[in-house]
Amino acid sequence: MDCVLSVAYPKDKTSGKRDPRTGNKFLTHYAISTSTRVGELCSLALQHTTTAKQYYFTPSHIDRSVGLLSTAKPATWLFYDGGRIIKVFTRAKATGCMAMSASNSALAYVLTFVCSAVTVWSAWDRGGGDYSTQMIVALCFCGVGLLAALLLTGSRCGKPTRNGRSLGSNRQPPPLVVLAIAIWAGAMLQTLPLPHGIAAIVAPGSSEVYSNWFPEALLRESVDSGDAVGLVLAESATEVRVSVAATYTRLALLAPLAFAAMCWICFLCFRRVHSIFLFLSVIAGSATIFSFFGLIDTIRLVRDWQVELRQMLAISPVGADDPFGPFVNNNNASGFLCLAIGCTLGLFVLAEQFYVLKKQTAADDRGALSPGLTIARLGSAAVMVTLVAGVFASNSRGGFLGLLAGSIVVVAFLLPRVGKFKFAFVLGGVGFSVWLLISALGFDTRSRERFETLLDERIMEDPRLNHWSDALVAASHYLPFGSGLGTYRYACLPFQDQGVPLWFVNADGMPIEWLVEGGVWLLPMLALGVIVLVRHVRRIGSALKRLDSEGAEQFSEAGVFIAYAKSVRAVALFSIPALLVTQCFDFGITLMPLLLTFAGISSAVLRISADINGPVINSTKSPLDDCDGSKHKADRASFFMKIGETRCVAFWGQVSGPVVLAMVTVGLAMSANELHVASVAQDEMSWLRRERKQKLLVDVPGFSGHLARLEELASANPGKALIWKAVGEFRIAEQQRLGAERLFQLQPDSVDSHASWLEMKTVRHASYGAQGRGSFSACLLPTQSADEYRKARQDFINALLLNPLDPAVRISLLELDMVAPNANAASPELLLQAARLRPRSDSFLDCLLWFASDYPGADSLPELGTMRDALSQERLQEAR
Repeated sequence: MDCVLSVAYPKDKTSGKRDPRTGNKFLTHYAISTSTRVGELCSLALQHTTTAKQYYFTPSHIDRSVGLLSTAKPATWLFYDGGRIIKVFTRAKATGCMAMSASNSALAYVLTFVCSAVTVWSAWDRGGGDYSTQMIVALCFCGVGLLAALLLTGSRCGKPTRNGRSLGSNRQPPPLVVLAIAIWAGAMLQTLPLPHGIAAIVAPGSSEVYSNWFPEALLRESVDSGDAVGLVLAESATEVRVSVAATYTRLALLAPLAFAAMCWICFLCFRRVHSIFLFLSVIAGSATIFSFFGLIDTIRLVRDWQVELRQMLAISPVGADDPFGPFVNNNNASGFLCLAIGCTLGLFVLAEQFYVLKKQTAADDRGALSPGLTIARLGSAAVMVTLVAGVFASNSRGGFLGLLAGSIVVVAFLLPRVGKFKFAFVLGGVGFSVWLLISALGFDTRSRERFETLLDERIMEDPRLNHWSDALVAASHYLPFGSGLGTYRYACLPFQDQGVPLWFVNADGMPIEWLVEGGVWLLPMLALGVIVLVRHVRRIGSALKRLDSEGAEQFSEAGVFIAYAKSVRAVALFSIPALLVTQCFDFGITLMPLLLTFAGISSAVLRISADINGPVINSTKSPLDDCDGSKHKADRASFFMKIGETRCVAFWGQVSGPVVLAMVTVGLAMSANELHVASVAQDEMSWLRRERKQKLLVDVPGFSGHLARLEELASANPGKALIWKAVGEFRIAEQQRLGAERLFQLQPDSVDSHASWLEMKTVRHASYGAQGRGSFSACLLPTQSADEYRKARQDFINALLLNPLDPAVRISLLELDMVAPNANAASPELLLQAARLRPRSDSFLDCLLWFASDYPGADSLPELGTMRDALSQERLQEAR
């Protein structure tokens, strides 16, 4: 025995007797060998710090001059004052909680890399906007979530309570994860049918949609068709839901689930703080490559006006007017680059802190300084220059404002804490380098002119401003619980009054979009999440200020953790304001690259906040320093703390982590199934449009295999609007192809005109022109089937029953209103509804008037003419 750990309790818990030597304490002694591993030594001590009143080490060899207990593998320093431990520093991996095992550490690195790689891949795979990309993300996080359950077996960490339980246990999900699950549950409730009485109270706007936007003639037609699926959907169409498009709400459920999964998994992995470096490096490195190729595309778009040269873009699609083509638009790309700039800033701060630590330990030995740290500092600065130049090259005004907001916050909070000369030198150097770079590339004038629009009257010409006024009217209509998550693209259509002839799939301003979709509950929950995150950033800042004042940074092991804490704080100080500003003019947070990156940053903040305020690094004296007979702070715990120490709460603290992780995994599996169906429909319709554009109709390969696959998927998933829409499109396309083959046999010289002859609007015009009940069948070629056209009409009716505000389905139904007797009974109502739902454009109103001229007659629908005249007057006023 080399030393003894003596733990003092108020009394013997078994017999209730007191120690006769002290009169009021009962001592328990533990023998400790100096060969004991450091992790075991700390674990033994900390097992008793939450229940013991006092504890002592009696080592056989103590260097009294420095008060340091030596161990066989010195990685933990226990500082003494009269026998009491007054300060504990451990390795960064053990700071604030027990050290992870070697297997768990390796698993943490692997999971961190996988999560980062999925985030990066989603950015390169068309910006993460496609349903197929989102499906793969959901499946990846299902598997990663199951592996992350192994990290829940580690020991607990966090702030101890009076009874020795931890309120910050690794088994408990972080608050942002709980909040994301709550948002997911609220959105899920929006898809459930409600009794009509309750729906009229909680969802009056949605009730109006379900009652007024289903033509009665279509409901009767679906019931009388004899189609089993159509009958079921017609009956369910009378059931009111909060969501006006339940299919799109179920698809949007991936966003809160993906955020929860990424945040929860990274929170567990970041117990090994070096995995934070891995996450930041992957995001910053990939974004740098992305920015580099975006700059190349910008040069080509600015320099080359020829169509042939504009097709030679590196990452942007052919015909793009903006660079960074993998994303939906340049605003999404600039938002991702702003988050990457935050990650790069964190890497720079980390390299700077390691350089300072190395310099302190090296003392005057300049040769001991690692040149790698100097290279890392310069490299991170160069990466930051490339990313900032990418934001300017994107020509995104929202990205520029986000960059400005993040920079202002960083300057305000970091300038007082670092050397002003060094900080000004770095900031000025980055800014000057960016100016030189964009000037050398030749688009400085273009960028300056773009950003000058923020300062003059041209900003009022932005179409988003008029659209936002319409969106606010829609938001008031759908109060109190919104139109349903993910339904903005359809929910705002009936309220277009001042909008321009554009279809706003998103609001390009997330606060307004969330107000429409979530009503009174979604925005407050998101604001609460931001407040929680900012609060934890402040906790990190306060703890760093205290530790700096104590001079803890001179000890290398604690300094490693403090370096990571400063790095994560710098990332948060830039990324949070930058993201908040950019998303006021964009919708990128709904895409996987931005969402997952921000989730990873949030988990790093929560991890560092939990560890830096933990029992090991938080106390400047013994965690239970009670030599003077003073009571422990937990003795003065509040009422809520006492509630938190009950058995029920303690049990929930143990099971909450696995339960939440299981919920997230199951939810991701459900979302993956929804996204699989949607991705098949989306990919098939994209393939159909591409083939029709590139080939003659007679040369397009047969659709029978595609149609059979879609029909099978639709029968297995009858409650999804997208799949029925795709089935109807392919059924029509197959009949058109069959007709084109027949026409090619009859008139091969006019093959270029076959597609226009077989368009549904042409067939409709011919059917109404040839009077008689059997006129439609008479217009078909021998290879075509009237029954297939009737089935296609039923497919479109099914899609409309599931998504009552879809204007495209109404046009398809108008084109097929001659396929059966009395099928055109709903046409007048469909024409008026389509005019209200589609963006107000001259061409579309002219198309509707052309439809009306065939049936029911232009004179019978004077509203369409009135709308066309009013639009013409607006155009004249705008021209003046």
